Amino acid sequence: METKLDTLHTLQFACGAVAVLRALEISDATMAYSDFGKAIGLVEGAWEPAHRQQVADVLDLVSAVDKQTGSASAFHRIDP
Repeated sequence: METKLDTLHTLQFACGAVAVLRALEISDATMAYSDFGKAIGLVEGAWEPAHRQQVADVLDLVSAVDKQTGSASAFHRIDP
């Protein structure tokens, strides 16, 4: 399994992450890392150790964009 994501896929997963984080905030729900990975389309089969870093990388990107734009995504909705 490839552990690093390419730019296009990382950006696509980040767009999905923003939508899922917003939905979690609206519904006052939380989600496990593995379920979050599946919800954004990153995990298509069984959860593998490399997925944890990939999910973290996607969330880091969303966080960086949040800082640049002054937005605030609901990262507290993701259970590590």
